[in-house]
Amino acid sequence: MNTKKAQGVSVLFFTNFPPPYTGHTLNNELVFEWLNDTQKKKINISHREGRLQSTGLLRIGGIVTHFQKLIELRKELRQRRYSCLYMTFSHSTLGFFKNYLTILTAKGKVDFIVGHIHTGSYSSLFQKKLLRPFTLSFVTDVDRFIFLSERMYAQCASYIPLNKKFVLENTLSKVLLVTEEEVELKFRSRKKKDTFQLIYISNMIPSKGYKDLAKALVFLSSNSDIDFHATFIGGWVAKSDELEFLSFLSENNLEKSVTVLGAISDRQVLRRALLEAHVFILPTYYPTECQPVSIIEAMNAGNAIISTFHAAIPEYVKTDVNGVLVEKMSPLQIHNAIVRLYDFQYWIECATNSRRIFEEKFHPDIVKLKFMDFLETLK
Repeated sequence: MNTKKAQGVSVLFFTNFPPPYTGHTLNNELVFEWLNDTQKKKINISHREGRLQSTGLLRIGGIVTHFQKLIELRKELRQRRYSCLYMTFSHSTLGFFKNYLTILTAKGKVDFIVGHIHTGSYSSLFQKKLLRPFTLSFVTDVDRFIFLSERMYAQCASYIPLNKKFVLENTLSKVLLVTEEEVELKFRSRKKKDTFQLIYISNMIPSKGYKDLAKALVFLSSNSDIDFHATFIGGWVAKSDELEFLSFLSENNLEKSVTVLGAISDRQVLRRALLEAHVFILPTYYPTECQPVSIIEAMNAGNAIISTFHAAIPEYVKTDVNGVLVEKMSPLQIHNAIVRLYDFQYWIECATNSRRIFEEKFHPDIVKLKFMDFLETLK
């Protein structure tokens, strides 16, 4: 891959890196790795040591940590002039003010300020009365806003000028990248009589839809002859949630048909799990969802997709193309989608299209080249 395009561009990353392992922290790490060592420096503003937290939960520790990081940022900017300050922008009120203070700290000390938006609800910021005195100057001071999709920008088009927009899709680490030969072998080896392998990979948060999927599996075990196995991979917010879920599985006689693995940071284990699966299911209605990386990872491994009409998902998951979209909080529709995809011919068409869409739009080489072209505009 040609990295010479971005030579001469230096980038200071002031953002979150794993842990925790979320879509946006993983992509921040990936973008950071694309650049040469002489071009980049990171200030990691993650402060929770990898533990999950509920949406909107504000902690004093996070505020204190941010001010400490701002001091570190100010010191770094005194030592070196960077072409670009790369940040990720938050949708929350507290997050906005953290971003705002960061911009005030860096303004005039870097050539360009770039904000990457990974949330599907960013436009809500501009509708908050408390923030209106600040949003105009905020947009003025930010040189580029990176969106994950055109649909997400369209929600903000009334507030952010077109000439400040750049669209950069999510992608995945090459550690997870599956070869064409592996996908073809997977397609050839799947027989209708095989156990139908279903997989869910995301944090175990109710609005990610894991409970809806579990209810769909109850229907599936009771009302069909499909021999299936479902694997759930993801971290828990609370131990009590995990115990409640395991109890639900036990009460509905699903222990032998369902495996709950918890969080897995080993990318090779995730890669193998995705290759062994036939259908990836994420029935999300997570409030700030945008473009789930887990779906992209699943498409890479040649999986048909079941997800929801939510956020940017309908832009790259389409019914009868590479999977089935269902309404939010609809276990019965999830069940029906699984039954449809059990048909071998329908599944192979959807799975093949998933891989094709991944290669055309989300392959890391394609996204990396697009980002390098973007950096060229900052020279």
